[in-house]
Amino acid sequence: MNNKLLTVVYPWKATFCLTYRCNLRCGFCRIWEKDSSDELSFDEWIQVFKKSPQFLWIDFTGGEILTRPDWLDIISAAYNILKPFAIHLPTNGWLGDKLSLLAETKFKNKLTITVSIDGPTELHDKMRGRAGSWSRAAETLKMLRRLGIKSVAGMTLTKENEDFILETVSEIKRCVPDFKESELHINLAQISEHYYGNSRRDFEQAEKIPSCKVRFWPPKEFVRSILERRYLALLPEFLKTRRCPMPCKALTSSLFVSPQGKVYPCITDSRTIGNLRENGFNLIEILSSLQKEKLRQSIIDGDCPHCWTPCEAYPTVIESNSFLRLTKDILRAARIML
Repeated sequence: MNNKLLTVVYPWKATFCLTYRCNLRCGFCRIWEKDSSDELSFDEWIQVFKKSPQFLWIDFTGGEILTRPDWLDIISAAYNILKPFAIHLPTNGWLGDKLSLLAETKFKNKLTITVSIDGPTELHDKMRGRAGSWSRAAETLKMLRRLGIKSVAGMTLTKENEDFILETVSEIKRCVPDFKESELHINLAQISEHYYGNSRRDFEQAEKIPSCKVRFWPPKEFVRSILERRYLALLPEFLKTRRCPMPCKALTSSLFVSPQGKVYPCITDSRTIGNLRENGFNLIEILSSLQKEKLRQSIIDGDCPHCWTPCEAYPTVIESNSFLRLTKDILRAARIML
C-alpha cells in the first residue's frame, strides 16, 4: 500500500444505524441477537450531527428503527442540522403505523422508504420468522403510497427466495393494485460480522440473476433509475466472481456508524476507524485521521470483503459516472453555500 497520506476526503453519504433491536427473527440476518444496550442517546446523536461533514444522503437503519421511541426526533434533528438532499429509511413494516408521522414533516419530499417484502406471503413469513409479517408490510406500503410518501418494496435475495421474484410482485399487486414491477428493489443478503452478526452457516447465498425489469421512472426519479439499472446490470458479474464489479468507494463516498458510535467503512467491512464516544463525537476528526486515510487506500487497492449492496454500490456508481458525479458535486457545492 502506498504510505503517502492522501488528501482528506469526506464521504457525502452516511449510514447511521440507530439500533440493533428488531421485532422480527430473520434467519439470514442475526442482528436481532446482537447486544442493543448502550446505544447512542438522542443527545449523543445531536453531537455527532453537529460535528459531521455535510452529507448529501443519509440512510437511517437498524434493526428496526421504529423500535426506538425517539426515532423521529433523531431523523428530524439530522435534517435540521445537516440538511441532506435525500433521506432513506428501511423498515420491516410491522410497526408501519408510526411512519404516518412522516407525512407532517418538512422533509417529507426528501424521503424514500423501503418496505421489506421477501417473497409471497408464506415464504416471506418463514424467512422473517414471524407470522403475519407479510400482511403488515403490504399494509404499510399501501399506507405510505396513500400518504404520498415515496416508497418501494425491497426484496433481499437468498437461495431460498431467488426464484420467487415475479410471484412476489404479483402478490404485492393484489394488495397494492398500482404497484409496478419496476418498484421492486432487489438486494442480496450479505455476510457481515459487525453489522448483521451472521455467517455463511445462516443462509445460502443467491446465485441467479434477478428476473425483474427496471424502467426509467418519472423525470424526478431519473437519477435513481440510472443507479438501479447499473446496479442490476453488474449483479451477474458479482454473482460470478463474488468481487465488487467496480472500484469500491467506501470511505471515499460513504461510511457506516454503529448504534454504539463505532465508525466503519461500510456494512460489511469490520475494520473500524474510530469510536465517536472516545473523541467527543467528532466525526470530522475521525474522518481526517491517518487511520482513516490508510484504510481508504487499502479499499482503493482492493483489500476489502467485496460486496455488491446498494448501500455502497449506489455511491460507487455515482462516482464512476461523469454526469452523476458532476450532479453530486454541484449539489455538494450548493449545500456548502447554504
